[in-house]
Amino acid sequence: MDYTDKFKTVLYEDEKVIASTSASKKSYILKLILAPAIIFLVATLALTIVAITCPRRFVPSDGSFWSRDHYTGMPLWVLFLVSGVLLAIFGLVFFLSYKSANNYYIALTEKRIIIRRGALTTDFSYLAIDKVSGNIHITCNQSIFDRNENNCALYISIELLPVGHRGISIATPPIVDGYNFSMAIDKQVKENAKLQTIQTIKE
Repeated sequence: MDYTDKFKTVLYEDEKVIASTSASKKSYILKLILAPAIIFLVATLALTIVAITCPRRFVPSDGSFWSRDHYTGMPLWVLFLVSGVLLAIFGLVFFLSYKSANNYYIALTEKRIIIRRGALTTDFSYLAIDKVSGNIHITCNQSIFDRNENNCALYISIELLPVGHRGISIATPPIVDGYNFSMAIDKQVKENAKLQTIQTIKE
């Protein structure tokens, strides 16, 4: 699917999008909310067990000098209050994850890799690939939630010129058709490298 329109405000006049894709929303959201969901469930379960096993009850004084009437156990309002706060936090995390998943796009042009992201605002990151040596390493990690699809998270390292100077690294969340998108990056990097004169750092 073509997402060129998501990048039209940051493209140069002579710049053309070769390939573009978006986040795999299901995997992106589940990855972000999994830990908060587990924390919420475990905390709520623990508090519920405490509330059941140690209910709030009144303990009268036994008549001794130091003894006073008092209450023991956990009141139910503590369970509801803490569970409510945790639920609100989980809801906020889910909302931000949903917004982020629907605003993550990555595009490849002849000279740049452009990443669009953001939950409440939109930010762009630009990675120049016009001066490269051609050395590139790509890892495509597939989530268990995408095992029946061609989606994956990419980890890419690209060596820049002059050789030995520095490189760029890219890590994406699970993206749609990540394998083919990574192949497009690999192809473009190698094509750009053919146009360069290899240089090395002088000691």
